[in-house]
Amino acid sequence: MKGSKCTKNFPKKYCSSTMFDDCGFPIYRRRKTKHTVKVRNTELDNQWVVPYNRDLLVRYQCHINIEICKNGRCMKYLFKYCLKGHDRATVMVQSEKRNDQQSSEKKIQNEIKTYLDGRYICGPEVAHRIFGFDVHHRSMSVERLPFHLENGKYVTFKSTDSLDYICQQAAKRNSKLEAFFQLCQENVDARKYIY
Repeated sequence: MKGSKCTKNFPKKYCSSTMFDDCGFPIYRRRKTKHTVKVRNTELDNQWVVPYNRDLLVRYQCHINIEICKNGRCMKYLFKYCLKGHDRATVMVQSEKRNDQQSSEKKIQNEIKTYLDGRYICGPEVAHRIFGFDVHHRSMSVERLPFHLENGKYVTFKSTDSLDYICQQAAKRNSKLEAFFQLCQENVDARKYIY
């Protein structure tokens, strides 16, 4: 309840048959009957019944809300939590300020060094991952394929490496895009696939 009104839009309206609203969400049949139940000094009727499945209630001994999905918007809403990725937090680490003479002098701070981008997970998910259980099932793995212009591939290197060494290593190793083009040149069957 919020402001003496239910946030889940109860009581629902009476309806003679089950139908779908404009957004594709179900409006369940709710007959107007004379049957009421007294709960905490309040008379409740069919308008207050939450959608349920009797077999699941009996089997699991708990309340399970059952809803029907009709259109793509409903499916997107349900599965966005599986596909959106991990929760992330941006954290900045700073030392405590001191009131001595050193703090009065302006110190140069390395913002890149103090910036952290981290992900956080809850305890049950940690245990789930430690024991090696699948977090969710995917029928096929999806991999993002990088692309670049000619002679514009990304190269990683250490700051201590010489420029000649970096260029030699970059020439030896193909990017995924270059490897795909090379495979298409060598193998005729690979040409039917799209990068």
